[in-house]
Amino acid sequence: MALALTCACGARFELEDTLAGQEVTCPECQQPLQAPASPRLPRRTSLYALASALLALMGAFTVIGTLIAILLGILAMLDIARHRDRVAGAGLALFGIGAGAVFTVLALLAFSTGELFGLGGKMHEFQLADQIDRGGPLEIVRADKGFIITRPSARWGVAIDNQLEEQLLEALQKDRDLILVQPAQYACIDVRVESWAKVFSLQELQTHLLTDLQTPPGNQPLGEDNLQRFFRVTQVQVPQAVHELPALDNAKGGEMIVDFRCGNQPWRMIYRFYKAPAGQLFVLRGYAPKRRFPAVQPEITQALDSFHLLNNR
Repeated sequence: MALALTCACGARFELEDTLAGQEVTCPECQQPLQAPASPRLPRRTSLYALASALLALMGAFTVIGTLIAILLGILAMLDIARHRDRVAGAGLALFGIGAGAVFTVLALLAFSTGELFGLGGKMHEFQLADQIDRGGPLEIVRADKGFIITRPSARWGVAIDNQLEEQLLEALQKDRDLILVQPAQYACIDVRVESWAKVFSLQELQTHLLTDLQTPPGNQPLGEDNLQRFFRVTQVQVPQAVHELPALDNAKGGEMIVDFRCGNQPWRMIYRFYKAPAGQLFVLRGYAPKRRFPAVQPEITQALDSFHLLNNR
């Protein structure tokens, strides 16, 4: 922007703004005179910085949003460094970069563990609230299936219609005759009754049960559908040898501990099975994410210990 000057001799002329504040010579009288300082324009806030700060907050825990917030913050700092006299907003840019980095780390941690500030369990309980029944006595009698089991506490509910509309648990629960749920801990105990005419063999039952864990109804490998691929059961391992249990109501039994992955999380499951003389096979399972399992194992064991057969007593 050109600067207008008027000399004492009456001459009027213009100067480039690069000469603002410097001593110049009048082109008419050749006398020196001081050029006025360039008017200082107010600095504007970098739009990059503003967008970075807003996106870091609005896109918290989305990973993509927070990564973009970090990128915009870096662009804002570069823009401010190039135009310090005209562009402001370094504080906003630094906030966007810092908050974006923190929320990205927290989001990745939450996605990898399924938990965020302890809210995961509460959200899961809210999600399943209308799918479980916590009313009635703790002892549950299934006369038509021939067994009794007791809920560990009132925190455990019974899945309505023996199914849960939740992708992660649907991958584990297939054709169950009873499902007990403690949603705050993602813990479940279920029972299935099968006809088992074969001769009882721990090794044979182990193979059968592990195959069932990985195979959905219809004998189609879970995960063939892309929608189920993330929730399939993989990496099944038996960290302890299968051992025989004392007879329960004249039924021969066994137990094994199984580790597996589902929904990108490690899980642990206690399997118990009882073969009744009449040919029925009762399969009990208590399971939870592996990191939660120690907290709920006493209740799972309590419920499994409460299990009894009706027809063999």
